[in-house]
Amino acid sequence: MVPLMHEDSGRYLVHRLKFHHGLREGRVLSAILGEEIEQAYHHEALPQCLIPVPLSWWNQVKRGYNQATVITQHLANTLKIPLKQPFRRKNGPSQRTLKRTQRQQLKADHFRLFKSLEHTHVAIIDDVLTTGSTVKAMANILAANGVETVDVWCATRALLD
Repeated sequence: MVPLMHEDSGRYLVHRLKFHHGLREGRVLSAILGEEIEQAYHHEALPQCLIPVPLSWWNQVKRGYNQATVITQHLANTLKIPLKQPFRRKNGPSQRTLKRTQRQQLKADHFRLFKSLEHTHVAIIDDVLTTGSTVKAMANILAANGVETVDVWCATRALLD
């Protein structure tokens, strides 16, 4: 589920959130995403927990926060769904510095599940969906650990080249 294209105002909001401590912009992105979710899941069960895409520890130290976690915290409060952070991410170059083909070659061991989940239906949350490689890698790990349904919720969708 992605309510905004990563252009114009969608791109502006994400860039403010990521690079200018735009926590207000994070709340706006979360509200837009939350509204879309409430409409789409009107008659369906919501996931049992929300999982933000993790940053590597070094990128989180440099930025001071994880933009996906900011969006997820607001969604968790609004939708009354617990936020879980069971993943660690290896250090490496930022995905935004990589070309599409490089992003698609994300290695399976880039993420590590360090906490088991008791849930069978979860949602992965991110700020921008570009190739889907990140969420695919995480979803594969979750599926291998007993999660039956993985939904993907992102604030924006990058334009295809």
